[in-house]
Amino acid sequence: VSSGSVDTHVDAVTGMSFKTISYDSQAKNAIYFLVFVWFWSIGFIEAMGQIVSAHSVLSWYFAPRRSQIGSDSVLRAVCVAVRYHMGTAAMGSLAIALLR
Repeated sequence: VSSGSVDTHVDAVTGMSFKTISYDSQAKNAIYFLVFVWFWSIGFIEAMGQIVSAHSVLSWYFAPRRSQIGSDSVLRAVCVAVRYHMGTAAMGSLAIALLR
């Protein structure tokens, strides 16, 4: 079972053969969907990274005693981003993927 067909052609001038691939409509739609999901995923990962970075800097900047900020601030920022801001990142990246 294949997604397309491979056709062999011969150039009339040079006599060299070359192959072309033609896809059926289901394969073309699958390719379009995969490209869209790729744009959406990249946008989502980028948005979550920005949210985690912003929360880490925010928790450091507004800490009462900066010496008490530990190495787990990024992990706490990831937990906050996943719990409270994942939907925002998903919807924003969806809107950006639709506009691309």
